[in-house]
Amino acid sequence: MVIGQNNGNKIERELIKAVDGKRLSEMNPKVRQLLLEIDPSLTGSVVTFSASKANSVGSKRKVDLIFEHGDECIANPSVKSGSGNSVHQESIHDFVDFLRDLGAGESEIAELYFFHWGDGTTDGTGDVSQRISSREIRERFPDTIRTVGEIFDKHQRSIVTRALAGSQKSSSPSHLIYAEDEELSTLLIVPMAQVIEFNSEPQTDGDLIIGRLTFQNYGRCLQGQDLVSNKTRNDIQFKWPNLSEDVKTIFRLIHE
Repeated sequence: MVIGQNNGNKIERELIKAVDGKRLSEMNPKVRQLLLEIDPSLTGSVVTFSASKANSVGSKRKVDLIFEHGDECIANPSVKSGSGNSVHQESIHDFVDFLRDLGAGESEIAELYFFHWGDGTTDGTGDVSQRISSREIRERFPDTIRTVGEIFDKHQRSIVTRALAGSQKSSSPSHLIYAEDEELSTLLIVPMAQVIEFNSEPQTDGDLIIGRLTFQNYGRCLQGQDLVSNKTRNDIQFKWPNLSEDVKTIFRLIHE
């Protein structure tokens, strides 16, 4: 679960309320259609559905809900809402271990650390006065940005899969649900495999773009906030700025 997605939690509760203990005929049309997108053969079913919150904890687990039809699990989706979505957050050190496992070299890792810490070091030990913004790093150290971008290009599908589906295959989400608001006025569901495929297409419109995802340090603490509070500079974050429009595109492509 990404920090700060309280609205997402409310939407999950509304989805559970709309599905749990109901037959298709008792659901509102948008929720009913959502379930039929998962499995069209459910049309006309009089069996009761159940919905519950998944026991997912930590940044590597992405399943939010469990939908069951009778005794059968029909989907375990990840739920997203709003815009400018943060879709993944984890320690820079865990992410680096993952890249090493993929074959990233130590010189490449050093450039990633240099970008992440933004204090002139590769271990975050620089003085607060040396910390600079990501924009300034991009302007002053284009070779660093180029190297990090090359790592992302080389391992794009693996990075996208980790960011969107997690690192535990046994608990990867089957689908992505996009809900515009708590009223569930707009509901779209697409298979996670298609979401990953969509984000695995090469992009040329940004330096640290992975599919449609952007990469950043979660909190640079340029004023030294980490020294006087519980803020931390350790985490990296992937955001999906145009998630709502992109999910609509994926949905349209599936139905063409």
